[in-house]
Amino acid sequence: MTDTLAPARFDQFVETRNRQVIIDADSCSVVKDLKAIDPTLEARFVDGPEPYFAVYQDIKHSDGRSEQHLVTTVQAYPTRFGTYTGLDARVVERVRKITSPDYDFMKDAEQVKRDYEDAKRRERAEVFGDAAERAAHALRKDLGSTAKAFIK
Repeated sequence: MTDTLAPARFDQFVETRNRQVIIDADSCSVVKDLKAIDPTLEARFVDGPEPYFAVYQDIKHSDGRSEQHLVTTVQAYPTRFGTYTGLDARVVERVRKITSPDYDFMKDAEQVKRDYEDAKRRERAEVFGDAAERAAHALRKDLGSTAKAFIK
């Protein structure tokens, strides 16, 4: 089991926001553990072509109004038994982390962005690296240039 959770993509979220099932109990006590963190937290299974789980904060006001805030999402993976995995202790740990008073959302978002950009850069280097190197060499040779640049 990996420590990394794959969140739902934005297009999944938009496409399936009206097909949600609230999970009252589960076999691995995730719902109970979420309620221990904050009684207003609830887990939902979101059905669609690419299902996922979502954790919401459902705040009920004294005037009868209700506010629902999305806390986090995680991909749901089908099993051969017709059930889905993905809602596990890692989700509880993620919620614990992001609901703690010292959590810095912007720092976390910036790190996710940096990690994504680094992964894309490595992917491009794998795909184009050798061909780009040969093309640059051929161009330098054609132009008669001996200047070289090194990129880390």
